[in-house]
Amino acid sequence: MFPLNVDRNKMLKEEMRMKRFVYPAASAAVLLSSVMAVNANAQGTHRGANAPTVVQLCSSGPVGVPALRDLWKGAQQGVSLAMFQWRPKLNKVGVRLGPQVALDDAKSDGSTYSPDVERQNALTCTANSHVMGYVGTLNSGAALVSEPVLNRAHLVQISPANTNPGLTSFSAYQGVGGRNSQEPATAHHQLKWVSYFRTVTTDALQGPAGAVFAKKYLGAKSVYVVDDKLTYGAGLASSFKGQAQKLGMSVLGTGHIDSSSPAAEAQTAQSLASTISQKKPDLVYCGCDSETSASLPRDLRQAGFTKPYMGGDALVNTAYVKSAGPGAVNNYGTSVGPPPQLSSSTFRKLYKHYFPGFFKNPGPQAYDATAYDAASIILKAIYQAAQAHKLTGNARNMRTQVVHNVRFIKYCGATGCMKFDNNGDTTNRILSVYKVNTSKADWGFQREVRAPAGLKPAP
Repeated sequence: MFPLNVDRNKMLKEEMRMKRFVYPAASAAVLLSSVMAVNANAQGTHRGANAPTVVQLCSSGPVGVPALRDLWKGAQQGVSLAMFQWRPKLNKVGVRLGPQVALDDAKSDGSTYSPDVERQNALTCTANSHVMGYVGTLNSGAALVSEPVLNRAHLVQISPANTNPGLTSFSAYQGVGGRNSQEPATAHHQLKWVSYFRTVTTDALQGPAGAVFAKKYLGAKSVYVVDDKLTYGAGLASSFKGQAQKLGMSVLGTGHIDSSSPAAEAQTAQSLASTISQKKPDLVYCGCDSETSASLPRDLRQAGFTKPYMGGDALVNTAYVKSAGPGAVNNYGTSVGPPPQLSSSTFRKLYKHYFPGFFKNPGPQAYDATAYDAASIILKAIYQAAQAHKLTGNARNMRTQVVHNVRFIKYCGATGCMKFDNNGDTTNRILSVYKVNTSKADWGFQREVRAPAGLKPAP
């Protein structure tokens, strides 16, 4: 971490200047076909002997989904803060940091993320030979399609939010992911290390930690488990259910929300609410995205169910509370990482300095600090490569050096100190629990929790 000594106007002027310098090349790359782009990328970036090396970071998340706009905008701002901090130091080793390439992976209707759009975002960034890192995604299902694309290009990806274990596990986790599908260049020994990392822990720990909290602090003896059939939700619900049964909780049933359309979601939620209210569990657990499940808690309350409703980190955002309305009463959610107010004081001061309006309303979001750490780790890896005179050759060679440095990095930042294991998982395994504060229409931090000893983030 660097001291807060950066002049804001100076940095913004520098960024605008760099936009004029870098964006034409980036725009041209987007217009080329992916095949032509890869061929151009292999030729490298030609520079004069004294010209700086220009690098950029991409970010990709569903800023076009209204329910997630603030959540991902906050993450983008976390990336910007890291860039403000690192730009002067990178200048000293001959690296000119261009503007963030901030991409949206939302569906055109704004309902949720689009795997097809996310894949194109990954191709766009690999085609831009200035790009040395990719911060994203928000949704684990989106990362399933971008991770293999970026791995083939040796482009490091660090997610501040993905929690599905299959993205880092060697074998498929509950039928999802695994090294062969997610890291093809690594699996075929074309790259020595994985290229995908994350600054948060996984659902293999989040689900069990949630079950421990439900049993120990909510006194739940029975539960009804629901998911939305998506990658994140199904995996989280399964891990919660497994630990709940180990703790002696009775699983009274399981169900699924059809997230294919708002109409289907509403219909299946109403049917589930009727079934669940008749079962009378002590707790309803929903492994669901916030934009696919707001009808269920509303329908449950209307059906007379008053006991706790709980989910994972995807629910812990202000938009969900507003969307769920009366259904948000007595709602709990686990989240990966510390609450925003427990991130480092340096990060919070920096955030307030550069984004005062957002800092006040809606306030720092769940993944701002983890996105800041993700970007800072990539920028530190770039700095190390340049300092060692290894940020040379074509884009593929430079990206490989960055991947190597990330794999063996030791880093302390907004959410604490961390390094990565061979799978790309962080040693920082903080988990937090929140409860909806209906008077403020937002989530309030309750306590930090731990998963049972012996569990691994990627089994």
